[in-house]
Amino acid sequence: MAVTGSAAVNMCHAACGRVDAYWELLVGGPWDLAAGAVIVREAGGVVTNCGGDGFDVTALSILCGAPPVVAGLAPLLTSSIVSTYKSDPESFSACPDAVAAAAGARVALE
Repeated sequence: MAVTGSAAVNMCHAACGRVDAYWELLVGGPWDLAAGAVIVREAGGVVTNCGGDGFDVTALSILCGAPPVVAGLAPLLTSSIVSTYKSDPESFSACPDAVAAAAGARVALE
C-alpha cells in the first residue's frame, strides 16, 4: 500500500485492519499524529515510536497497529537504524534527517 500523504489517514488504515501496521520516521508534525493515535487505540491497536517506546506526539516517529505486529516490528526498525549507522557512521552523522530520525525513534546509536 502506498502512503497517502497523511499520517492520520495511514494510521486509520492500521486501525481498521487495511494494513497490519504503519510506521514513519520524521512525520510532518503532531497535528498529523494526535487524532490517528486516538483512533488506533480506540480500535484496540497500540501506538509507539519506531523504537517501540511510549508514544510522544512531539517525537515525530510513529509505529502503530495490532499489538503483536508492533511488538515484532519495533526491534526490526531499531536494528535497521543501528545497522545503517554502523555501516557508515560518518555519512549517517552528516545527514541531519538521519540523526533526527534516530532521535525521534529513541534509538541509541552508540
